[in-house]
Amino acid sequence: MNSSPLRVSVVVPAHNEEDAIETTVSCFMNQSYPVDHVVVVNDCSTDKTAEILEDLLDKFSPRLIVLTNHVPLLKAGAVNCGLTVLNRRLTDIVVVADADSQFDENLVKEAVSSFEKTPDLGGVCSIAGVLDLEPASKGTSPLRRFERWILWRLQHLEYADFDAERTQTHDQVLVLHGFCTAYRLRLLRGLGGLSPNHLIEDYEVTLRIKELGAKTIFNPEMKAYTKVPDSMKNLVRQRLRWMRGGVDVLMEHGYNKFTRGDFLGHALFVTLLLGVILTVGIGLVQGGWKLTFSLSPIPIALAVFGYAISLYKLRYLEHVDIADVLIRVIIVPELIMSILMSGAQLYAYFLAFAHRKQSW
Repeated sequence: MNSSPLRVSVVVPAHNEEDAIETTVSCFMNQSYPVDHVVVVNDCSTDKTAEILEDLLDKFSPRLIVLTNHVPLLKAGAVNCGLTVLNRRLTDIVVVADADSQFDENLVKEAVSSFEKTPDLGGVCSIAGVLDLEPASKGTSPLRRFERWILWRLQHLEYADFDAERTQTHDQVLVLHGFCTAYRLRLLRGLGGLSPNHLIEDYEVTLRIKELGAKTIFNPEMKAYTKVPDSMKNLVRQRLRWMRGGVDVLMEHGYNKFTRGDFLGHALFVTLLLGVILTVGIGLVQGGWKLTFSLSPIPIALAVFGYAISLYKLRYLEHVDIADVLIRVIIVPELIMSILMSGAQLYAYFLAFAHRKQSW
């Protein structure tokens, strides 16, 4: 245990967050464990974010610090800008949080508890909760309403699956996710902050923390909730960024004990995909369009096992209702989404290996 209380500050990068920034700042100003400073980096916002922050300064100064950029820094650069104003002698832990998210009043308290219990801890991340779907505007078509609803439901389930995976690897999580992670500031500064040259800077900095010998853990009592894309276009765009960024990070860091699991995951994905293509190809050659599928007990057993695991993961979903259960039970919506995401993964491989530049 530390002889004196750990001091905590928060860095929030923000770009066009007029609808959320006041709630986000208030969440951290009203934590059960005191937060010394909340640094909001207004990264070239063109909406009313700056005006709202001016009003918040009147209310929360001097604990609230607002920095404004007129040249886009993007998330990693904005976070690094925020880190420069934190005095390492006065701040032990820095929470990096997205501006479009909401946070439980005990989040900082739980983060501090993790650092107190684990002296060699480099970072701890929260749960990946999903904010409720906002009401559709008047005049929204029925098809668009359904798109928003089904995408929200599928991501609600998916983010619970992410938390299930973090629980399984709670003492060495794969990624300290970007929308809410607490870092030991001294260590993060020693790394030079987040890398601005990566699409998913959270994965890249997680690997660098591990390579230094520090731990990266998950604390399910840290409750944080974020907005998710409500259109297929934005969802695919987000996932392509994640997938392409993940491949880029692996190519940079290479195969080691910290990247081994992810490399094996990609190898398994490609192997299974090739197996499916081969099976379909043989079926087409041998039986025309009437494909024949083997009823071998091995694939059947694997399918049943995977289905049981997917049902079990519902326990990690907050506020489960009948719609969540039905979507998972009938499989089809998640299967379709899985096929679409597999296509996105293949395209991400192409973008990475062909060194194609993308505007995200």
